[in-house]
Amino acid sequence: MKRQIPSGFDETNFLKTIDNIKLLFNERWLNKNPTKNILKKLWHRKDFLAASELYIIGIGINKLQNNDYTDWLKDLYKQINKNKEAPIYGIMYELFIYTLFQNKIELAVPNQAHYDLKIIKEKQFIYTSIKKLTTSDQEKELKQNFIDLENFYIKELKKNNLNGLSLYLQFNDYKNFNLESAKIIIKKTLTSKRNLTGNNFFTILKEIKCNSDNFIINDNKISHQFNLVIPYDEREQKRFINLFKKASNNLNKIDECNLIIIGLSSTIDMQTAKKWIINEFNKNKYTRISGVLLTQYLPAQNIKENSTHLNLQFNFIYNINAKLKIDFTDETFKMELPIGTISQKNSNYHMITDNGSLEMTEHYIFQSGYKLCEHLFGKMEYNFSYVPHLTEEILLLNKQIGTLRPIGDKCVLL
Repeated sequence: MKRQIPSGFDETNFLKTIDNIKLLFNERWLNKNPTKNILKKLWHRKDFLAASELYIIGIGINKLQNNDYTDWLKDLYKQINKNKEAPIYGIMYELFIYTLFQNKIELAVPNQAHYDLKIIKEKQFIYTSIKKLTTSDQEKELKQNFIDLENFYIKELKKNNLNGLSLYLQFNDYKNFNLESAKIIIKKTLTSKRNLTGNNFFTILKEIKCNSDNFIINDNKISHQFNLVIPYDEREQKRFINLFKKASNNLNKIDECNLIIIGLSSTIDMQTAKKWIINEFNKNKYTRISGVLLTQYLPAQNIKENSTHLNLQFNFIYNINAKLKIDFTDETFKMELPIGTISQKNSNYHMITDNGSLEMTEHYIFQSGYKLCEHLFGKMEYNFSYVPHLTEEILLLNKQIGTLRPIGDKCVLL
């Protein structure tokens, strides 16, 4: 299968940039046991989102080579080969930030204790500690539970001769979620064919409709939507603050403008992370930290143009108690994304119901669906590329960035 190329790029130059990865890691190594390494998995995917990530990595490798960062390239090679998840995500995020900034910058020596990157201005140095917040064990477990529950939901639809239904299941506390209890709730909801409310949960069952009046749900395959929403485990905030404190401790011995850069996982919403940072700054314990730059890199859909690409959201949080201030301007931080878009307007999840919209923060949000429609006046079937929250008639979870909307899972490495 041929690798997909995002629109607007010359195929030859695009693939040549990606080949920088092959030149560094060796094609034989990339093809050996491709399911055993994070980078190898990404390399063997042919979709355009994977190609976009590989392109950015290729740009970064080329930039390192052009600036004679031989030790850094050796460390990148070593960390990828070790195949430990956290170090790989960490070093790849550092490479991404190095690629993103167009200022005059210097990378620190690999494994240097105090900072990762230095931004050089005429009369000022800005030292940065770069950290990547990876997916928590709690979320990984919930993700697997969600997959199990979706499969169970589909089986129950078949058992009850039901089709074309959307089920929304929300718990009011992380500690109240239990896989077997959730199965019982799903079963009772479908058996009764009505919404249920319990002490620690509620469900909403609704009909899925096709996007046009000329189409109806086809009975040859189960069409469904399933949403599972659970409040964050309290450990999510603790692990985020621990990452922030680790970065702060790294910079404490540097008497300059100090900046922490944190890449959020796809689950932690930007506004919640910003609130956590502000709470820490208000304690007046981090006077050597000038600010925090939060970033989140997600696949997004342009609703008007019906196209999909990568979008980088960012948010800068000033420390009003800092000894040295940073002016956050386009001149201070020149950011240029090799592919995709950059947005300072942060997206938020919303639950859309017949009664209006409710913003959803501090929740794990999982959703999946499949819809098969057929034309009323013919036997031809249409398998719609179905993102559950694109259908307006049903309850949905909608994450808007202006005219953009993140879709699917997080990026693999960035």
